[in-house]
Amino acid sequence: MTVLTSAAMAGYVFRRAGRRETRTPVVADTEGVHYADGARHAQIDPHFSVLRVRMTGPTDQGEVLFGTFDPDLQWSAAAEMRCAFCGRPDTHDADGRMWVIPRPRVFGLSAATHLDTTTPPVCSPSCLRGCLTGCPTLRARSIVLRARAAAPIGVLGVVHGPSGLPVTEELTYVPLRGDDRLEHTVAHFLTLRVHDLTEISLTSLGITDVSPRSSNPQCRS
Repeated sequence: MTVLTSAAMAGYVFRRAGRRETRTPVVADTEGVHYADGARHAQIDPHFSVLRVRMTGPTDQGEVLFGTFDPDLQWSAAAEMRCAFCGRPDTHDADGRMWVIPRPRVFGLSAATHLDTTTPPVCSPSCLRGCLTGCPTLRARSIVLRARAAAPIGVLGVVHGPSGLPVTEELTYVPLRGDDRLEHTVAHFLTLRVHDLTEISLTSLGITDVSPRSSNPQCRS
């Protein structure tokens, strides 16, 4: 559920009210989809060779929409391993980077070799605390883990047909390798695969209280 909250409780990757996808038409040719104001080769992401969604509006003004990642900020955070809360480059110790992820309905960490997620890491216990105190979804049900390795494996985006129109408006997972749909996808979010997982407790990080720090009535589950 999308929840409005104050900028004081904002995590780096969340979208602000007023941010919108541009209305530049998407067209298709023999190379794939691109925006009508230029050629595909000049518009695709240079590292992942995929067309990305264009957004307008400031990333640092307006109410924060918890539960809704900003495509530009999520992409840079996931690609560059920046902290989901503060946006700084994440450094990690020998035990791996930290992640806080909404807990799946069915999940057994002992049986899992990896997790796929669009959530970037968090760089410190203080930023982890900020995520939990600010976001009601994470506060209610989440898993905190360390992962020794993480790498981009795909995108969530809108797949377009030969006419340039979306096949479906829903975001679809498309791998970065071995899938012809990538050339016809307008990518919104980068997907990471995190490996070598260890679940960790909040108390082991010195976190004993994740009560909301704001009385803002809009920030509740």
